[in-house]
Amino acid sequence: MNTLATTRQESANWPGGTMEFPGGWAGDLAWSGDALWLAWAACADEEPDLMVAPDKLWNLRQGATLEEWRRQSPSTSFTVSVARLAASGPADVLELGRSLHAGDGPALAALSGGAQPAVVWTERREGATVVLASGGGTVETVSDAPGAKLGPRVAAGPDGRLLAVWQQWPGDTTDGAVPLITGAQRDLGAGRGWGTAAAISPKGHSAWAPAVTAGADGGLWCVWDAWNGTSYQVYARHAPHGGDWGEVVQLSEPDSHMFLNLGPDVAAETGRA
Repeated sequence: MNTLATTRQESANWPGGTMEFPGGWAGDLAWSGDALWLAWAACADEEPDLMVAPDKLWNLRQGATLEEWRRQSPSTSFTVSVARLAASGPADVLELGRSLHAGDGPALAALSGGAQPAVVWTERREGATVVLASGGGTVETVSDAPGAKLGPRVAAGPDGRLLAVWQQWPGDTTDGAVPLITGAQRDLGAGRGWGTAAAISPKGHSAWAPAVTAGADGGLWCVWDAWNGTSYQVYARHAPHGGDWGEVVQLSEPDSHMFLNLGPDVAAETGRA
């Protein structure tokens, strides 16, 4: 994975450049305080060392044996890590998770006070998908409900409250069951852990690609796209600070001839997004 960034804030300037993370295949960037942080997923695999040219010719190199390949192949694992990006490269690297199966994510959200950002990702455990989160390096389970979980995202409010969202597939084969956008919240200062996950998108509409943010007033915003029976449309929902989710609002024009309104993103100010 190559990371290219040149980003300037009033209080910090990271000079940018290209960095290569061997085996990296997904990542996210976020400023937290004066530091730029990166979370990424990577494949830790020793197989390429046994090959002639792993990026071109996947044959065993001279001297490598089939038995050696058989011994090393099961040790392949997938990792999720976070690091602060210094001018010389990643610093304070922390491995958050390691699994024999590829997951989804990670996604980052800056925490107040310039601490290590919150990270969310998914991981397969014992045949099931779980949503995991790290706030300051401590890994917690957000949801282990049945069903596949994709596209995790996270936002942090100014009071330290976290909202993690993802696409939750049904855990059974019930006719008519469709994936929903699901979320859970955590107050980092309360020490009560993550709350019970609940659907944010309405039942009956196959919902995809969530995005989430928090405003300066502590309000939370979630957007996604969903199939309404004839086309994909973009929807949003808002929860005021300390309040419940409000009504679902369709953002894309209902009479538009654009049948594929997909992949929304969201940014918020006080009281609006």
